[in-house]
Amino acid sequence: MNIFDDDNTDLKVKPQTLSGMAYDKLLDMIMSSAVRPDAHLNVDELAKTFGVSKTPLREALKSLEKTGLVSFRPYAGYSIKTFTAKEIGELYELRILLEAFAVDQIIKVVRDEHVDSLKSIQLYIERNLDVSRVKLFKMNRVFHDYFYSVSDCPKLCEMIGLLWDNLAFFRMLLIQEDNYVANMKSEHWEYIDALEKRQSERLKSLVTTNLRKHAEQVPRLVDEHYRYQSGTRPAASTAFRSSPPG
Repeated sequence: MNIFDDDNTDLKVKPQTLSGMAYDKLLDMIMSSAVRPDAHLNVDELAKTFGVSKTPLREALKSLEKTGLVSFRPYAGYSIKTFTAKEIGELYELRILLEAFAVDQIIKVVRDEHVDSLKSIQLYIERNLDVSRVKLFKMNRVFHDYFYSVSDCPKLCEMIGLLWDNLAFFRMLLIQEDNYVANMKSEHWEYIDALEKRQSERLKSLVTTNLRKHAEQVPRLVDEHYRYQSGTRPAASTAFRSSPPG
């Protein structure tokens, strides 16, 4: 699996579609606190703001709905969804179960070239840390997607990917922490070292410990984010307004 482009200078990514561009912009607006909890999303205004038609914007909103970041109600449209600490905890517990199982499968089939590819991805990330939060999140996702793809269990990877999507917003909140980059680098190199040495139990312990640590951090960050968004600062544009009653 070649993870870099033809001249080996950049990670391979799918060409950016209009819906993909709208998705990234919506996610960035949510992350920057331009949208309050339960805010209604005005499709017409958002399309004008992003310079796209309503079709790719609706596609982006449907993608965000799958992640759990927005919800849709007939006759009311799309709005920003809020989460409880219990819901977030359940998602992390599912990740722990699935990713621990994935480690067992990875250790059975890992080859030296897999380890070399993970090293290359990590070195690329470290050369490109001066990027937006969305880009940093995507690079981190590439590392973990490749890590779990080594298991050669497509359905398992699909399920893990869906949980990643569900938790994308909360992972983005972690990126705002001052020590995020240092922790990410440390975690990735520990994974690589344990994988290279074929240390199954150590690798499983690293994965579960890190996930539990994130699960403990996220509720506080979410609470702070929602409280900040619910403050008195004005909405960024007419594309967002309070959700209609009912």
